[in-house]
Amino acid sequence: GVALHELLDSLFMAADRLAKHPADPSSTLSVVNDAEVVGQVALPFGFEPQQWRLVVEAAEGLAAAIVGDTGDTGDTGDTGDSSGVEESDAAVARSAGILRDILGQYV
Repeated sequence: GVALHELLDSLFMAADRLAKHPADPSSTLSVVNDAEVVGQVALPFGFEPQQWRLVVEAAEGLAAAIVGDTGDTGDTGDTGDSSGVEESDAAVARSAGILRDILGQYV
């Protein structure tokens, strides 16, 4: 019902922001938290199993891209090589765009 709609809306809005700005801190936190919740939700009324599985997999994929992107924040050494960050940002933006497009039909 309403709680599911709010959850999907939150995911959609965060994914939309991350598709444009993949390092947005509030959106990254929102997606990681919301993806965990979505993964625990049973098949909602009105969704076909494959539709819901697609939503869950896209949300978890984006969360994994984010966690992979921020997993090395403890390293304070500057190597001068920004290609890894750019690749991570591109992966987050790509995954966010996929999730946004999937959720666009439901919110």
